[in-house]
Amino acid sequence: KLKKGGILTIDYGSEKPRKNTYRAYKNHKVFTDIISEPGERDITSDVNFDLLRRVGEEEGLEEVFFYPQERFLLEYGILEIVEKSGEKEILKNQAKFLLSPEFMGARFKVLFQGRGFSELTF
Repeated sequence: KLKKGGILTIDYGSEKPRKNTYRAYKNHKVFTDIISEPGERDITSDVNFDLLRRVGEEEGLEEVFFYPQERFLLEYGILEIVEKSGEKEILKNQAKFLLSPEFMGARFKVLFQGRGFSELTF
């Protein structure tokens, strides 16, 4: 039903998903038994970006871009935002976490699909 506009998906996941990425968290610990202690653990899994891309294409959406979070943030000005901030040191530390491949920079992906876009401009 989307005539013009887009869908921006930012989450952790992969292009080539592993067989089972389900897991549960409680008190910063990871559990593979996701159904024990109902209501006491947070359950999650990786996003299957191959599936999102394929379904979007089947529905007539154009893939505008698909980047690791690090590239997305760098291309859209995170360093300039940090430099202009009055709280530069705090933002530098936060940006390192968001950009670092060991933390969120490579693990998180950014997918933008839409209709009526040839280039994304802000």
